[in-house]
Amino acid sequence: MQQVLADLTASQWLQLRAVEIVLEEATAECAGEDPLRPVHRGDLEKAKQTLLDLQTYLREYDDSFEFTEPDPDEVEATRKLLLRS
Repeated sequence: MQQVLADLTASQWLQLRAVEIVLEEATAECAGEDPLRPVHRGDLEKAKQTLLDLQTYLREYDDSFEFTEPDPDEVEATRKLLLRS
């Protein structure tokens, strides 16, 4: 069960980080203005904290559990998806 949770948590982390990276780019293009409404920024931050809490929990069972960064292809796919909206 922990392995399934670890796999799902790692996958969600990659997706969240790809969104953050694209939003950072959009913020830079908008003269530093956050493209997210405050409520949505708060939701993103809560989701990130939940994943970090899960990481702490999972490390109790596997101390080598680490999050990785999304690869450029994942970021590009996210960029296309978000900018299409």
